[in-house]
Amino acid sequence: QNWVMFIYPPEVGTSYLELEEITGEKRYLDAARAIGEYLRANVRENGTWFLIRDIRTNEILTPDYCEPLEKIVPFLMGLYKRTGENIWKELADKAIAYVENTSLADYSWGAQFEDSVCTVNYSNITHYAATALIRYYCEYFSDDESKMKIADDLMDYGSVKRAKLGVTMSAITAEMAKEY
Repeated sequence: QNWVMFIYPPEVGTSYLELEEITGEKRYLDAARAIGEYLRANVRENGTWFLIRDIRTNEILTPDYCEPLEKIVPFLMGLYKRTGENIWKELADKAIAYVENTSLADYSWGAQFEDSVCTVNYSNITHYAATALIRYYCEYFSDDESKMKIADDLMDYGSVKRAKLGVTMSAITAEMAKEY
């Protein structure tokens, strides 16, 4: 395999941060920082990354963008907490702004896995990214009423509605899509 999904290097970076914390060995922090630099070098102006690149040439292999909430933002914030270097928080903030202007704006939370085909909005819906945004808002914006309202709405959207209606997330979003 000569390609990488941009959601995976940050997962490895998070492991390096954990190893550095446990062992105290600087080489793990250096490795995490190198992954952060790779992300920084490849971020798009909109605040996210192309989903898949060739690891040999860095060629973009899909026009689709990453949903950065699950892996990228937590890694960047971990790097920021560990190093105090503001660049990692700024990168995470840009990624959050991307999500707020896309997935959050239209509630289209599409899955991104090697075995899932990128699809049109409101199909192949996942709860993972919405849940990651809830965690992010709770951790970093617990005093911000507007962010907590969004988190509450996302909880309702992602779990309570499904339980009340007894339907899948896809069925809910199909109904929402009719409104657009």
